[in-house]
Amino acid sequence: MSAHEVWIREVVSEHDPAFEVALQIYEASFPPSEKISAQVFANALNRRATGHEPFSANARMLTALKVNEPVGFAYFRYFYCHLKEQPFHLGYLLYMAVAESQRGGGIGQHIYHSVLAALKADAAYRGGELSGLIFEVERPELAEDAESQRNTLRRIQFYERLGARVLQGIAYVQPALGEELLPVPMHLMYHPQSEDADDKTLCGLFYDCVFGFGEDHPLVLGAVNP
Repeated sequence: MSAHEVWIREVVSEHDPAFEVALQIYEASFPPSEKISAQVFANALNRRATGHEPFSANARMLTALKVNEPVGFAYFRYFYCHLKEQPFHLGYLLYMAVAESQRGGGIGQHIYHSVLAALKADAAYRGGELSGLIFEVERPELAEDAESQRNTLRRIQFYERLGARVLQGIAYVQPALGEELLPVPMHLMYHPQSEDADDKTLCGLFYDCVFGFGEDHPLVLGAVNP
């Protein structure tokens, strides 16, 4: 199947029929430790639609459609940050997945490029250029079995082919996403779009922009001083 047979559409409301299908793909694609509730997605989209969330924290969802049926989605955010007192336009890809029956046909690549295009437009709206796209991926060495490890390696290699790289010299840990969940050691991957920062600085900036953790937070100290 060619990516040309797929088109991308933004989901702007929890009442969009594509929203429910995107949630089904999401539920089937991620482990419990990495999931947020469906209501979090819905609330974010509703805040964006009603203008009740600052532009710099807007969450967006794109869905890939094939013959008008959703076959993949991406959920991402744009952050206007500062690095050494200079504007830093950072994209954060929280989730991206393709329906299992549709994988391997270029849909994921199509969605990924569409996310980058949307984030570039967000940065341009703020009068700048996208600095880069950052996201978390599982650590292969922590996989529960050989098949999970192979799948994790394939995901990393997929993003590397698209231009992203794993940040080096850090020990990133994703904060717990719920009261009953634990923090999860993960890799951070980064897709630079303009002049790059060093990897430890990017890790600290990510913690600050996304979670509001300062440089003295235990997770930040542990990540940049492994």
